[in-house]
Amino acid sequence: MKTEQELKIMAETMAETITIRTMENGNSHDTTRTSTDGEKNILKNILSGALLTINFGTDYAGKKQAILDMAEFTTMQFLPNANCYDSVYCKLQLAII
Repeated sequence: MKTEQELKIMAETMAETITIRTMENGNSHDTTRTSTDGEKNILKNILSGALLTINFGTDYAGKKQAILDMAEFTTMQFLPNANCYDSVYCKLQLAII
């Protein structure tokens, strides 16, 4: 079990990059780049909340999946141009394996 400070550092590191999805001729195109300060703050808060929640309390079937989904869909609300699967979901999935 990691400390709260360790989880916040993990979240800050994960928030350093974002994948932006654009459409070109009907096809999606993803570009990963360094997050702006505003994007980084949003990502850090969502990622930190998810990591803390995963780390807290009793584990039950589906808990981690529900938290990953919540983080991805919350990010969609705040960063609608982001590829939230790559920017949040996959990073969290790798962190909890």
